Amino acid sequence: MGPIRIIPIVLFNGAQAVKTRRFSCPRNVGSVVNVARVYAGRSVDELVFLDIRQERHSIGPDFDTVTLFAKEMNCPFSVGGGIRTVQDAVRLLDCGADRVVVKRDGAELVPAIANEIGRQAVIYACDLYGPDCEKQLITAANMGAGEVLVQSVDRDGTMEGFDLRALLIADRIFTKTPFIWASGAGSHDDFIEAAWSGAQAIAASSAFHFTAITPDSAKNALREDGFKVRQ
Repeated sequence: MGPIRIIPIVLFNGAQAVKTRRFSCPRNVGSVVNVARVYAGRSVDELVFLDIRQERHSIGPDFDTVTLFAKEMNCPFSVGGGIRTVQDAVRLLDCGADRVVVKRDGAELVPAIANEIGRQAVIYACDLYGPDCEKQLITAANMGAGEVLVQSVDRDGTMEGFDLRALLIADRIFTKTPFIWASGAGSHDDFIEAAWSGAQAIAASSAFHFTAITPDSAKNALREDGFKVRQ
């Protein structure tokens, strides 16, 4: 197993960073640019920014805000939200993003975007819901993206721990495509359990906003348990 990456996810709704619970009831947690600055100062491995405005898919990505992110970042970052065309993805990279995140409503674009900007620059966001997670994970693994971000709708924002049953299924399915595991982290033990269950990249949001856990402290906990982490 290679070094484990710790990846903060930042949801934003216009100028505000927000946090959701089970993908609903967004709660403001401050200026999204200020949040980006804080993470930039914490030497994180990378960041994922997701624009969750409901109308975003019809009006396209927020290129101006992404340009602001690029001015603040000293680490790689990915951006998702409203990608409707291959040109949208290309323009996000031109604005400074390192990768783009494509969600289910734009899944048909993944092959064309990967062909244009490179598979390694495309993340597919798989939002797990309902009982049949295996079918959803198989679909995500075969989507053609360079990496898959797996988010559990039921665990989002709860800080009650990751869905380890689904994670073990994902570890069996994702043999060729790397994946990022998200949704549910609330303690250092959750990061350690995810790593033991096969996650090589672990994402969190609420834990970094509402607890004393930081990306560095999560890395230290993993290191103390014998795991290699990205330096």
